[in-house]
Amino acid sequence: MSAKNMIITIGRQYGSGGHEIGRKIADELGIRFYDEQIIDSAAVNSKISEDKFCLEKKVIQNAARESCVIVGSCANIVLGDIDKSLAAFIYAPIEYRIQRVRDLYLSGSTEEAIAQIRRVDKNRRNYYQYYTDYEWGTHEGHDILIDSSTYGIDGTARILVDLAKIKYEALRAAA
Repeated sequence: MSAKNMIITIGRQYGSGGHEIGRKIADELGIRFYDEQIIDSAAVNSKISEDKFCLEKKVIQNAARESCVIVGSCANIVLGDIDKSLAAFIYAPIEYRIQRVRDLYLSGSTEEAIAQIRRVDKNRRNYYQYYTDYEWGTHEGHDILIDSSTYGIDGTARILVDLAKIKYEALRAAA
């Protein structure tokens, strides 16, 4: 987050509501929203022949030229302190995530939801730890870790909007 741009990056556990929270933050602040699908699509459609992560990195850095919310894709590490972005990681207890996954994504059993959560979290953890020097889901590389089950989707989004505004104002005052 530079003095002129408000950048919020969001890492998240599967089923914690991080994607939905990111979308709400972007809507509330009236800024662009980027998720893994948008970033992957831009990287894949690039005519440049480079490693997928290098392409994603370029897409993220380009997106950060203006205020935005970026969900996933190691964006907190890609941007680092250069843009002074607010880096959040959203987590929740397994029971909460099971219920959300069953309600939103699957009509199947609890066992299917647990298997989906484990598979997606493992893929996210492996990807993050392969491309960064940090352990996925820890305080390293993040300004805040927040339990979405405590505050709900809307409450978590409100907290992060307020926190981003506070950090952005502090950066503007220091500039």
